[in-house]
Amino acid sequence: MKYENFKNLNDDEFDAAVGISRELFLLMVKTLDQAESRKKKSGRPHSLCLEDQVLLTLNYFKNNKTQSQLSYEYHLAESNVNRTISKVETALSQSGQFSISSRHQVTLNNGDSLTQILKTKLSLYLHPTATD
Repeated sequence: MKYENFKNLNDDEFDAAVGISRELFLLMVKTLDQAESRKKKSGRPHSLCLEDQVLLTLNYFKNNKTQSQLSYEYHLAESNVNRTISKVETALSQSGQFSISSRHQVTLNNGDSLTQILKTKLSLYLHPTATD
């Protein structure tokens, strides 16, 4: 499940294949990119592009696959799969745009009305944010 296979799909096909809208997916990638640009670069670069890192994380939650299965699919060591999922989760939750609770729910805080996007282990919701 690589982004290269999905980027030329129309929006409806993308939504069906990935499980979330292209707009939300790109927001997640942008959030991860911003987090990556803020950190000090050291060591080897990741073998997966940011889009594939987000897809791997979504695949972990949405399809309830084990990290071992994902390591085979993405040609990574299982420890790299674990670090990638952890990194994406942290970047999304620290952005303030997403909230992640106990690996069961991710919420997008952008002031939109409550709309269910995924109906699996990972549930993404758009919901209003309290403003003072």
